[in-house]
Amino acid sequence: MAFSFSFFLDPNNLVIGGTTGLSTIFRYLFSWDTAITSFVVNTALLIIGLFLLGKEFFIKTVYSTLIFPFMIKGFNLIYDLITPDGHVLISDPMLVIIFSSLILGYGIGLVLKQG
Repeated sequence: MAFSFSFFLDPNNLVIGGTTGLSTIFRYLFSWDTAITSFVVNTALLIIGLFLLGKEFFIKTVYSTLIFPFMIKGFNLIYDLITPDGHVLISDPMLVIIFSSLILGYGIGLVLKQG
């Protein structure tokens, strides 16, 4: 899922829902790093979830919530190595949406299947 975000959505300034979408908006408005913003927002929501939804929710969610921003940062670094001049790999919005949707859907399917 982080691969899809870092290679397709983020370079094309396409916003999806959730914390990554919010991170993209903040990057566009304030030039904030998407991985750090996602980490901060995810951590805040995780703490709120601990108090509102309980310890069991917290334990099930903490790993994926905290590892996702680090994966975004890692893939962002790889993307920067591949494209040192900052150009976008795929600029056609329809192709970007198709590729990112397929990869995101596969990733979400794996997460749901594993529980």
